[in-house]
Amino acid sequence: MGNSFVEIKKKKMSVVIAANACLNKPINPDHIPFLKNSQITGIYAWGFHNNDSPFIPIYIGHNNRIFEGIFNSVASFRGGVYKIPAWVQLQCFQNPTADYSSLTCLDDMLCFNNTNNSAKRTAEYIIENFKFIYLELDDSHAEAGKRYLTSRVGRDRIINQVIEYHNELPENITTEIDSIFGFCYNPSF
Repeated sequence: MGNSFVEIKKKKMSVVIAANACLNKPINPDHIPFLKNSQITGIYAWGFHNNDSPFIPIYIGHNNRIFEGIFNSVASFRGGVYKIPAWVQLQCFQNPTADYSSLTCLDDMLCFNNTNNSAKRTAEYIIENFKFIYLELDDSHAEAGKRYLTSRVGRDRIINQVIEYHNELPENITTEIDSIFGFCYNPSF
């Protein structure tokens, strides 16, 4: 699985090609450290795929080291920092027990032994079917790009908190974001 990262780094692919390569098949997020030290600034979305959708984004971020940002946010997700909405659990073929389930229990101690935990099984499914996409943007546009992308995907469709977007980007940048991420905007679920 990690070979696609090595190929991207060696071939110095265009951002569009590299971003699409990350969506072609699930990527093991543990292989992201291959590019962790790459100094690429921009926005990214990560999520998973299922039988009905090739990519369901659930996290949108920006970083001056995109791959490090993805790696760190996935580690936080695995550690139980983010609550998992019921709609995400349903997309991972789980029966949620609440609108929002957490991987944590009893004073924030992780419940690794709770095999009936829908949130835990959902997190495992997401990691097994992990995908991401990114777009390189200069630092002055990355934060606004994240907010714009979140507004297009839907703030209720991501697990992290992103403040509202207020028409802060030039049209050429919003057009570029739409061309890379547009297929994520209208999920079929």
